[in-house]
Amino acid sequence: TASQKIRKSISSASSTSTRQRRAAVLGVAAAAIAASIYFSHIPVPRPMRTSILTGQLWLDELLQGHPKHFHEQMGMSWHIFRRLSHELQSYSGLKNSRHVT
Repeated sequence: TASQKIRKSISSASSTSTRQRRAAVLGVAAAAIAASIYFSHIPVPRPMRTSILTGQLWLDELLQGHPKHFHEQMGMSWHIFRRLSHELQSYSGLKNSRHVT
């Protein structure tokens, strides 16, 4: 009869709506799990350049430290820096100074 058809139609619509809600909840849960796995593998950032030294003390620390760190800071190896410093002192009047302008 007509009332049975209406009940069957409502029941079918209700089950479709329930399935859609379940699918949405499962999708959100899967996304949350994926995000937590992804972010759990990212290390906590640590500061790299933490020296409190400045000027000549900073340069001395670099020259006495690891060659790779010197190259990262200065953009050249320490022996090239020494050669450049010598050339500038010899031919262009570079000299020790307390103040840089």
